Amino acid sequence: MDTEGGWQAGKTYTVELDRGEVYNVFGRKGSSSVPYPGNDMSGSRVVSVEGVDGRCHPIALFSGSSRIIFCNLGGGEFVQQQIFPSNTWGTRYLTYRTQPNIGIDIGAPFLNFYRVAVQDPSTVVKRNGMVMTGLKNGFHYEFTGNTGDYIESDKPILVSQFITNQNQCDPGTPFNPPMGDPEMFVLSPIEQGIRRAVFYNTRNQSIDLNFANITLPTSAVSSLQMDGNRVTPSQVIVHPGNPTYSVAIVRLLGSASQHVLICDSGFTAITYGLGYLESYGYNAGTLVNNLNAYSSIRNSFSLDPVSDSLTCMKTSFRPRIKVAYRLSSLRWQLGGLPLTGSPQDVTESSPIPVATEKIFGRTYYTYDLEKD
Repeated sequence: MDTEGGWQAGKTYTVELDRGEVYNVFGRKGSSSVPYPGNDMSGSRVVSVEGVDGRCHPIALFSGSSRIIFCNLGGGEFVQQQIFPSNTWGTRYLTYRTQPNIGIDIGAPFLNFYRVAVQDPSTVVKRNGMVMTGLKNGFHYEFTGNTGDYIESDKPILVSQFITNQNQCDPGTPFNPPMGDPEMFVLSPIEQGIRRAVFYNTRNQSIDLNFANITLPTSAVSSLQMDGNRVTPSQVIVHPGNPTYSVAIVRLLGSASQHVLICDSGFTAITYGLGYLESYGYNAGTLVNNLNAYSSIRNSFSLDPVSDSLTCMKTSFRPRIKVAYRLSSLRWQLGGLPLTGSPQDVTESSPIPVATEKIFGRTYYTYDLEKD
C-alpha cells in the first residue's frame, strides 16, 4: 500500500540508518470518512542489506496501528508490537481467547480476532484440522474465534491475536461495565516455548484486571507455578483444539508488580490488563531460535547413525546441518576454530543432501561434511 511519505506499493526503497536511529513508515490515510481509514501495510517486507562495511546489521521491527476499531462499536485504541524475525516463525500455534471480565468461566466463549501470516502463498494452513481458505493479498488469513484453536502449517507462519473494543463485538453479551479496548498480541509458536518467564503488570490508566494466559502440555500442568504458587485446577482447561495441551488463565491480583512463571515443560503465554475502555497486553516471553536450520555433530568413531550432543576432546567428528530449503552452495567455516589440525574453510557447490525428514510438519534437508 502507498505511504504517507510518498512510497508506492510494489516498489523497493532503501534507507540508511546509523546505530540507534528509528525510521517510521505510515500507510497513507484514506478519504474524509470517519474514522479515518489508513492503508493496511500488512505484507510489507523489511530486510537488512549489506552496508558500506560489507555487513548486514541486525534490526528490530515494530508494527501496529495508531487507532484500530473492530465491529464499529465504541472507541478505538493504539496497538503496536515487535514482530518476530521470519526465521523464527513456526508451524504450530495454539490460541485461546482473552478473559473478558471477572465472574466469567474460563471455558465460556468470548470473541477474539486473529490473523495468520504466511511467507509463501502456497503454504497449507489448517485450523483445527481444516484447511484454511481466503488468503488475502497473498499474505494473510483472518478469522474470529471464541474459545481456542490449533493452527498448523507445512511452512512457516506467524499468528497474531486481537482483543476487540470494549468487549462489545457481540452486542448481546452482558458485560457491564465494558472492560477493555483493542489490543494486539504476536503469539509464539509451540516450537519457541519456554520454561521460565518474568513479566510485569501495571495498574496505570485505571487498569482494574490483569491476567495471564498460559498454554502448556497437559502432562505438565501440575508443575506450573506463578510467583512460587502452584496454579490450581480451577484455573486450567484442556485446550479445545488439541487435548494434549491445556490453558491456564491466572488473574494477577494486587498492585503493579513483576511476576515469575515457571514450568518443567515448554509453554507459551500472553499477559494483559483491562480497564474501563482501556487495555494493554504483550507476549509474556519466548525463544527466538532460528527454525530454518538445526546444527549438530557426529562422532567419527560412533557406531550409532544419529547425531551426538557432545564428543570427547581431541576426538574426530563431522558437522551436520538440517536446513529448511535445498542449498545451492554450502560453506563450512572451520578456519580459525581452535580444532586439532588447524582445518580450513570448505566450500561445496550444489551439495547433495544425505537425507530429508519432517520436523513439525516442515521438510528439512540434511547435509554432512564428509571429512573429519
